[in-house]
Amino acid sequence: MRRPQDLSTYVGQSELKPILEAEIKAAQKGGKTFRHALLYGSAGCGKSSLGRVISNTLGYQTIQICASKDWTPSRIAQMFLELPIPGYGPGGVRQSANAPRYCIIVDEIHAMPSTSYESLYHPLEDQECYHQTGVSWLPDFCMIGCTTSPSSLPKPLRDRFPLHFRVGLYQPVELAQILTNQFPIDQKTALEIGKRSRGVPRVAINYAESVLNYGGLDYFTAVNIDDMGRTPLDRAYLEVLDRIGRPASIRTIGSMLAEEVSVLQELVEPFLLSIGDLQITPKGRARLGYETNQVRGPKVDNDVVDKLLRHKTAAA
Repeated sequence: MRRPQDLSTYVGQSELKPILEAEIKAAQKGGKTFRHALLYGSAGCGKSSLGRVISNTLGYQTIQICASKDWTPSRIAQMFLELPIPGYGPGGVRQSANAPRYCIIVDEIHAMPSTSYESLYHPLEDQECYHQTGVSWLPDFCMIGCTTSPSSLPKPLRDRFPLHFRVGLYQPVELAQILTNQFPIDQKTALEIGKRSRGVPRVAINYAESVLNYGGLDYFTAVNIDDMGRTPLDRAYLEVLDRIGRPASIRTIGSMLAEEVSVLQELVEPFLLSIGDLQITPKGRARLGYETNQVRGPKVDNDVVDKLLRHKTAAA
């Protein structure tokens, strides 16, 4: 598979790329280190891939790690202290033009324990690492944090990332271009896969491999995925709302589908919201347009109303 090596070969994120290019040029022109950045967005949209593209474009040495619950302060300190320092003098002064700069890409940065967040504050802000035996200076580095849940990070940590970029969903044409760059498939097939991939490159790549293994686009018929990319679970969710005929709670929908609420919230609802099949109202989940297309209040039986009116007239 051919992956993009720099911004010039990177597909998608057309609104984001000019901003990144400006930041990269500013760092290169001023001889400064690229500023710390937080990339957030849906899973599978290529946040860590974009981080590697940024690092490659800058010519930095890339260090990619994945945060986890066992990220203790001592482990974080060890990560920073293991950065090679050739070409740097006391205090972290860069004494050689060939001295390396580093790009530390942290996947799932929200997964680290809350007790360890403060261990990143001084390295990010002061380029110093506090550890059990004292304080050590660090070589030039930038950190790119990747997360699907930026709100899970405490504000002091978010504020130490000057750059915040949302990595959005992709258009089918962009996904098709990614697929033709990575797989031996024609443009038409790639576009049909892109249409069904929910705007997510990772989904598109998985589908492309399945289509190639199955021998064609009939794969989608076999697994019952429609032209919009709706899965059987997506359609079952919408059918429940149609049967209920009014807004319903997520727990009610989950009970009727015999499916966990977390599965619906993570795998179904974001996509249905993005394509306009669903809305979340104060009263619950509903098909888009329910509030404006349906009469509010209890349903009225017109025959009963007519009988009451005739009775009232006769009594008068």
